[in-house]
Amino acid sequence: MNQKPLSFLEQLQQKTVQTGGKGSVRRKVINKSNHNSVIPNKLNTAEEIKLDIILKNINNKLHSFDPDTYQLANAYLIEEASVFFSGTSRSDIKKKNELDKIRKQGDEFLQQYFVKQNSDTKTTLVYNYAKLLEIFNHDGILNIIEFFEDTYKFICKAKFTEESDSQDEEEMTIKECFEILGLDNTDTPNSISLSKAFRKKAAACHPDKNVEEKEKYEEIFKKLNKAKKIVKEYYNLQ
Repeated sequence: MNQKPLSFLEQLQQKTVQTGGKGSVRRKVINKSNHNSVIPNKLNTAEEIKLDIILKNINNKLHSFDPDTYQLANAYLIEEASVFFSGTSRSDIKKKNELDKIRKQGDEFLQQYFVKQNSDTKTTLVYNYAKLLEIFNHDGILNIIEFFEDTYKFICKAKFTEESDSQDEEEMTIKECFEILGLDNTDTPNSISLSKAFRKKAAACHPDKNVEEKEKYEEIFKKLNKAKKIVKEYYNLQ
Protein backbone atom coordinates (compact mmCIF):
# COMPACT_ATOMS: atom_id res chain seq x y z
CA MET A 1 0.00 0.00 0.00
CA ASN A 2 1.38 3.42 -0.98
CA GLN A 3 1.50 5.88 1.88
CA LYS A 4 2.42 9.52 2.05
CA PRO A 5 6.23 9.59 2.27
CA LEU A 6 7.72 10.60 5.59
CA SER A 7 9.85 13.69 5.69
CA PHE A 8 13.54 13.57 6.51
CA LEU A 9 12.98 14.82 10.06
CA GLU A 10 10.03 12.49 10.62
CA GLN A 11 12.16 9.51 9.68
CA LEU A 12 14.89 10.58 12.09
CA GLN A 13 12.42 11.17 14.91
CA GLN A 14 10.12 8.14 14.56
CA LYS A 15 13.00 5.63 14.76
CA THR A 16 11.03 2.94 12.97
CA VAL A 17 12.19 3.00 9.34
CA GLN A 18 14.19 -0.06 8.22
CA THR A 19 16.54 0.09 5.26
CA GLY A 20 16.15 -3.47 4.06
CA GLY A 21 19.45 -5.13 4.82
CA LYS A 22 21.55 -2.10 5.62
CA GLY A 23 20.49 -1.92 9.27
CA SER A 24 18.76 0.58 11.48
CA VAL A 25 19.21 4.23 10.87
CA ARG A 26 20.81 6.22 13.67
CA ARG A 27 18.23 8.79 14.68
CA LYS A 28 17.75 11.49 17.26
CA VAL A 29 15.66 14.62 17.60
CA ILE A 30 17.11 17.39 15.51
CA ASN A 31 16.52 21.06 16.10
CA LYS A 32 14.64 22.53 13.18
CA SER A 33 16.86 25.27 11.85
CA ASN A 34 16.63 27.45 8.77
CA HIS A 35 18.47 25.93 5.84
CA ASN A 36 20.20 28.65 3.86
CA SER A 37 22.28 26.46 1.53
CA VAL A 38 21.34 26.60 -2.12
CA ILE A 39 22.89 25.14 -5.24
CA PRO A 40 24.73 28.10 -6.79
CA ASN A 41 24.15 29.28 -10.34
CA LYS A 42 27.85 29.81 -11.00
CA LEU A 43 30.29 26.94 -10.47
CA ASN A 44 33.97 27.72 -10.03
CA THR A 45 35.98 24.50 -9.67
CA ALA A 46 35.99 20.97 -11.07
CA GLU A 47 35.14 19.60 -7.63
CA GLU A 48 32.19 21.96 -7.27
CA ILE A 49 30.90 20.90 -10.67
CA LYS A 50 31.20 17.22 -9.73
CA LEU A 51 29.35 17.77 -6.47
CA ASP A 52 26.63 19.74 -8.23
CA ILE A 53 26.10 17.02 -10.84
CA ILE A 54 26.04 14.08 -8.44
CA LEU A 55 23.61 15.74 -6.02
CA LYS A 56 21.28 16.62 -8.88
CA ASN A 57 21.45 13.02 -10.08
CA ILE A 58 20.57 11.73 -6.60
CA ASN A 59 17.68 14.19 -6.34
CA ASN A 60 16.29 13.14 -9.72
CA LYS A 61 16.54 9.48 -8.81
CA LEU A 62 14.95 9.88 -5.36
CA HIS A 63 12.06 11.93 -6.74
CA SER A 64 11.41 9.35 -9.47
CA PHE A 65 10.57 6.63 -6.93
CA ASP A 66 7.09 5.70 -5.78
CA PRO A 67 6.39 6.63 -2.11
CA ASP A 68 7.32 3.23 -0.65
CA THR A 69 10.60 2.97 -2.56
CA TYR A 70 11.38 6.60 -1.81
CA GLN A 71 11.12 5.99 1.93
CA LEU A 72 13.57 3.09 1.72
CA ALA A 73 16.01 5.05 -0.44
CA ASN A 74 15.82 8.12 1.79
CA ALA A 75 16.37 6.04 4.93
CA TYR A 76 19.36 4.38 3.27
CA LEU A 77 20.80 7.79 2.42
CA ILE A 78 20.40 8.99 6.02
CA GLU A 79 22.08 5.89 7.42
CA GLU A 80 25.00 5.91 5.01
CA ALA A 81 25.62 9.64 5.49
CA SER A 82 25.52 9.24 9.25
CA VAL A 83 28.15 6.49 9.12
CA PHE A 84 30.27 8.40 6.59
CA PHE A 85 30.39 11.68 8.50
CA SER A 86 30.80 9.87 11.84
CA GLY A 87 34.02 8.41 10.42
CA THR A 88 35.43 11.77 9.28
CA SER A 89 39.23 11.85 9.49
CA ARG A 90 41.23 14.65 11.11
CA SER A 91 43.22 14.91 7.89
CA ASP A 92 40.03 15.90 6.01
CA ILE A 93 39.22 18.84 8.28
CA LYS A 94 40.54 22.40 8.39
CA LYS A 95 38.89 23.27 11.69
CA LYS A 96 39.81 20.80 14.41
CA ASN A 97 37.02 22.06 16.67
CA GLU A 98 34.47 20.87 14.07
CA LEU A 99 35.71 17.27 14.06
CA ASP A 100 34.02 15.99 17.23
CA LYS A 101 30.75 17.66 16.28
CA ILE A 102 30.72 16.02 12.85
CA ARG A 103 31.69 12.60 14.21
CA LYS A 104 29.12 12.62 16.99
CA GLN A 105 26.28 14.13 14.94
CA GLY A 106 26.77 12.84 11.42
CA ASP A 107 23.06 12.84 10.61
CA GLU A 108 22.63 16.38 11.95
CA PHE A 109 25.58 17.54 9.86
CA LEU A 110 23.88 16.07 6.79
CA GLN A 111 20.63 17.85 7.64
CA GLN A 112 22.35 21.18 8.27
CA TYR A 113 24.64 21.30 5.24
CA PHE A 114 23.02 19.13 2.58
CA VAL A 115 19.26 18.80 3.08
CA LYS A 116 16.38 21.01 2.05
CA GLN A 117 12.89 19.82 2.96
CA ASN A 118 10.32 20.37 0.21
CA SER A 119 6.66 21.16 0.75
CA ASP A 120 5.78 17.68 -0.57
CA THR A 121 7.90 16.19 2.28
CA LYS A 122 10.52 14.86 -0.12
CA THR A 123 14.18 15.53 0.55
CA THR A 124 16.29 17.57 -1.85
CA LEU A 125 20.07 17.55 -1.50
CA VAL A 126 21.65 20.99 -1.73
CA TYR A 127 24.98 22.49 -0.72
CA ASN A 128 26.88 25.67 -0.01
CA TYR A 129 30.37 25.13 -1.36
CA ALA A 130 31.86 28.13 0.41
CA LYS A 131 30.72 26.81 3.79
CA LEU A 132 32.07 23.34 3.04
CA LEU A 133 35.45 24.85 2.15
CA GLU A 134 35.53 26.55 5.54
CA ILE A 135 35.38 23.12 7.21
CA PHE A 136 36.95 20.61 4.81
CA ASN A 137 40.26 20.66 2.95
CA HIS A 138 40.67 19.46 -0.64
CA ASP A 139 40.94 15.78 0.31
CA GLY A 140 37.87 16.09 2.49
CA ILE A 141 35.85 17.58 -0.37
CA LEU A 142 36.98 14.76 -2.68
CA ASN A 143 35.92 12.17 -0.11
CA ILE A 144 32.48 13.77 0.17
CA ILE A 145 32.09 13.68 -3.61
CA GLU A 146 33.17 10.03 -3.71
CA PHE A 147 30.67 9.17 -0.98
CA PHE A 148 27.76 10.73 -2.87
CA GLU A 149 28.91 9.07 -6.13
CA ASP A 150 28.92 5.64 -4.44
CA THR A 151 25.55 6.38 -2.83
CA TYR A 152 24.06 7.30 -6.20
CA LYS A 153 25.29 4.04 -7.77
CA PHE A 154 23.80 2.05 -4.91
CA ILE A 155 20.46 3.85 -5.11
CA CYS A 156 20.32 3.26 -8.87
CA LYS A 157 20.75 -0.47 -8.29
CA ALA A 158 17.96 -0.32 -5.68
CA LYS A 159 19.85 -2.71 -3.38
CA PHE A 160 18.26 -1.04 -0.37
CA THR A 161 15.03 -2.89 -1.23
CA GLU A 162 16.60 -6.29 -0.62
CA GLU A 163 15.39 -8.27 2.38
CA SER A 164 17.64 -7.95 5.40
CA ASP A 165 17.77 -11.65 6.16
CA SER A 166 17.75 -14.44 3.58
CA GLN A 167 15.92 -17.70 4.28
CA ASP A 168 19.14 -19.72 4.59
CA GLU A 169 20.88 -17.23 6.88
CA GLU A 170 21.50 -18.46 10.42
CA GLU A 171 20.11 -16.37 13.26
CA MET A 172 22.73 -14.87 15.55
CA THR A 173 22.58 -15.33 19.30
CA ILE A 174 22.62 -12.36 21.66
CA LYS A 175 26.11 -13.38 22.76
CA GLU A 176 27.31 -13.33 19.16
CA CYS A 177 25.70 -9.93 18.64
CA PHE A 178 27.51 -8.55 21.67
CA GLU A 179 30.82 -9.85 20.33
CA ILE A 180 30.21 -8.37 16.86
CA LEU A 181 29.28 -4.98 18.33
CA GLY A 182 32.03 -5.00 20.94
CA LEU A 183 29.54 -4.72 23.81
CA ASP A 184 30.31 -5.85 27.36
CA ASN A 185 28.26 -9.02 27.87
CA THR A 186 28.13 -8.37 31.61
CA ASP A 187 26.14 -5.16 31.11
CA THR A 188 22.64 -4.55 29.82
CA PRO A 189 22.89 -2.18 26.85
CA ASN A 190 20.79 0.94 26.46
CA SER A 191 20.11 3.00 23.35
CA ILE A 192 23.13 5.24 23.93
CA SER A 193 25.67 2.46 24.54
CA LEU A 194 24.34 0.46 21.59
CA SER A 195 24.53 3.42 19.20
CA LYS A 196 28.01 4.31 20.43
CA ALA A 197 29.28 0.74 19.95
CA PHE A 198 27.69 0.52 16.51
CA ARG A 199 29.17 3.81 15.30
CA LYS A 200 32.64 2.83 16.48
CA LYS A 201 32.52 -0.51 14.67
CA ALA A 202 30.83 0.94 11.59
CA ALA A 203 33.47 3.63 11.19
CA ALA A 204 36.20 0.97 11.19
CA CYS A 205 34.62 -1.72 9.02
CA HIS A 206 32.61 0.24 6.46
CA PRO A 207 33.23 -1.22 2.95
CA ASP A 208 34.05 2.21 1.53
CA LYS A 209 36.99 2.42 3.93
CA ASN A 210 38.27 -1.05 3.05
CA VAL A 211 38.14 -0.94 -0.74
CA GLU A 212 40.85 -3.57 -1.21
CA GLU A 213 38.67 -6.13 0.59
CA LYS A 214 35.28 -4.59 -0.14
CA GLU A 215 33.33 -7.88 -0.46
CA LYS A 216 34.69 -9.13 2.85
CA TYR A 217 33.76 -5.92 4.65
CA GLU A 218 30.34 -5.77 3.02
CA GLU A 219 29.58 -9.07 4.75
CA ILE A 220 31.06 -7.81 8.04
CA PHE A 221 29.02 -4.60 7.80
CA LYS A 222 25.87 -6.60 7.05
CA LYS A 223 26.41 -8.71 10.19
CA LEU A 224 27.08 -5.56 12.21
CA ASN A 225 23.75 -4.06 11.15
CA LYS A 226 21.93 -7.31 11.83
CA ALA A 227 23.51 -7.57 15.28
CA LYS A 228 22.34 -4.07 16.14
CA LYS A 229 18.82 -4.86 14.98
CA ILE A 230 18.66 -8.06 17.06
CA VAL A 231 19.93 -6.33 20.21
CA LYS A 232 17.46 -3.46 19.77
CA GLU A 233 14.54 -5.87 19.42
CA TYR A 234 15.73 -8.15 22.25
CA TYR A 235 16.02 -5.30 24.76
CA ASN A 236 13.16 -3.27 23.26
CA LEU A 237 15.41 -0.25 22.71
CA GLN A 238 14.40 2.86 20.76
